[in-house]
Amino acid sequence: MYCLEPINGYHLTGNYMQFGYGEMLPAFLGALILICFFKYKWIFILAVFFFLELCVFANKGSIVTAIVSTIVIILISKRKADPKIYLVIGVFALIAIVFNRNILELIYGIAKRLNFNSYSLNTISMMINGQSESILNLRFDIWKDVLELLEGHWVDGIGIGYYMSLRQTYPHNVFLDILLHSGVIWMILFCVLFAKSLFRVKRMHSIDKKNFAISMLLLWFIPMNMSLTLWQCPPFWIYFWIVLSRNRNRQIIQ
Repeated sequence: MYCLEPINGYHLTGNYMQFGYGEMLPAFLGALILICFFKYKWIFILAVFFFLELCVFANKGSIVTAIVSTIVIILISKRKADPKIYLVIGVFALIAIVFNRNILELIYGIAKRLNFNSYSLNTISMMINGQSESILNLRFDIWKDVLELLEGHWVDGIGIGYYMSLRQTYPHNVFLDILLHSGVIWMILFCVLFAKSLFRVKRMHSIDKKNFAISMLLLWFIPMNMSLTLWQCPPFWIYFWIVLSRNRNRQIIQ
């Protein structure tokens, strides 16, 4: 499915964004966990394949999330993973930093020879042609527009769904989304809830539950501050359920 889905026009997932965030990103994160925590070294091949699929067929938000997730997983697994894994990943990271333009040109060239076309490839093309600023400006323009609409509505917001009906898009940032729709009070409450959730993750005694919670956090925090909304990101709800809810014996955070 990972190979054929983008070629068949995202028939099952619907679009490149859901393919990246909903399919390839969890697959990549799962591969990282198997490599760093369970020492399945051969999974490294799959991880590279998943990352290349993200680069070619997904979107920039999922690529950024994959890179950040790699760093976080390496840091929290430092006592368990084989040091050789760090060396290999470090070498790949150094190559990517030094030869980033050449790598982008190589990926873009191969994809075009195979007649592949996608949003991610178009973004890579813009980066190769020195149009990176225009990519970032799209987000900044939306965030600026959100702040302008908030004038006079800081306390109560403008209501859920109004911005979408007005602009045919959404804030592309979970904090601005809540602030715009519900006002500053609800945004502050959400920030407090988020801070409390991080504190609970830190206190978790079960390593498996802690790693699962961190995985869910990685799968929603960056995507929801670049692309997704509250209604498009199941990891957001799973994260807060596993971290904040308790069973009768209050063992869920242990």
